[in-house]
Amino acid sequence: MKKEKKWHDKWLGQKILEAKRELQTIFDGFSDAIFVVSPERKIVRLNHSLLQLSGKEHYRDLLGHSCCHLPLESSLSEEECIAAVILGTGKPQLFFRTLSLGNSCPQVFQIQAFPLFSNEGKINAVVE
Repeated sequence: MKKEKKWHDKWLGQKILEAKRELQTIFDGFSDAIFVVSPERKIVRLNHSLLQLSGKEHYRDLLGHSCCHLPLESSLSEEECIAAVILGTGKPQLFFRTLSLGNSCPQVFQIQAFPLFSNEGKINAVVE
């Protein structure tokens, strides 16, 4: 019985790892920047496009860091950041931000954001 449980736990662990890799591949396949923010406003998942937009090279440069320091949020107070608004309202919203990247002219970015709810109806995260 113990041997069967160990095999099952190992198999389950491999399936979870495969699912995480698959999800990251899907995320990275989008040309739009996508990221997931915890209720504490920390970045818990992101795609390669967000790395490029932020000028970072490695996922670890953004994972676990505050979303309020991203280029599209840096001019706002912590209460005005997109994640804070979604966490406060619990409703999907559309935002527009203007940003100059590098030497380029200012560009207007459209940002869709929505909450992810737990089974209990509590907001687990915000997707932007």
